[in-house]
Amino acid sequence: MSIVDDLQTYASDHELSAASLLRKALIVASKLGIEDVPDWINKELSGYGRGDVLPASRIIFGRVKARSVHGWLTVGFPTTDLQSMVSKREVHEPVAQIEKLISREGSLAYGFSPEQSRILEDAFRMETEFICFLEKSDLSAILDDIRNRVLRWAIALDKVGVHGSGLSFTSHEKQKAADMTFNVHNGSIVIGVAGSSGGQSHVSVSSNSSTVTNERLREYLNTIDLQKLTKELEVLHKRLDEITRKSEDYSVLDAVSCAETAAKDGRPADMAGALASLGEKTHWVFDLTKEIGLPLLAAALKGILGL
Repeated sequence: MSIVDDLQTYASDHELSAASLLRKALIVASKLGIEDVPDWINKELSGYGRGDVLPASRIIFGRVKARSVHGWLTVGFPTTDLQSMVSKREVHEPVAQIEKLISREGSLAYGFSPEQSRILEDAFRMETEFICFLEKSDLSAILDDIRNRVLRWAIALDKVGVHGSGLSFTSHEKQKAADMTFNVHNGSIVIGVAGSSGGQSHVSVSSNSSTVTNERLREYLNTIDLQKLTKELEVLHKRLDEITRKSEDYSVLDAVSCAETAAKDGRPADMAGALASLGEKTHWVFDLTKEIGLPLLAAALKGILGL
């Protein structure tokens, strides 16, 4: 088994730690002389700085509760915006630390600063302790996101003929790997075959832009029911999970996944940006939305296509 095949197998095994997977991926990237991949891996291994843009999976939302004589009671916020602002948690910790948190017994929670606590006490007119409880499943989703990124990168390497022998790669394989780009920006990564030159595929791993260049699409998304569109994106995501087999189609899966996350978080501009990043695959996705009966998404993609 080649080292790239081994990397794919390792990424698919949830019994193995994500930290170990990243170290293995770091070895592969180092042997190939790739610069962009180690930068992302090192951030995952060492933790993200306060000024770094986090992957979407590292932004999670907890459940805020207040202490009472009856125990911890879930707080009912007057608006969803306030709830999101208070319960939002950016996970900067290294992967190994996240894995340790998940393995611990009991609930995960964090408190608020004295100033934040006073604001909550004033807002709810009660003097008590407020705590934000986190779901371990949300932290596990961070590890799954890492495994998926490494897996798709390994598949992309395999697609262009980069396999390796032992811990070494030929100069030809290194050149093929050098023709690939791996950019992490705004917390999103899209993988797919960008084109070909001289009969060799060039695989591109590029970022989703958070800005929307399609004004018609932005206007449309501001007028529709975001909750209904989110449900349609969930259906489309599930369908793509079932039918995606080729590495060049993972770009579609990632773009829809990013759009779904943005829709759930109430970020229509970012959602539109993810949909707009489908590029030449937009027609195919448009036909698929019509086939499985997703009218809101079909209308959005129709706007992108200018139909």
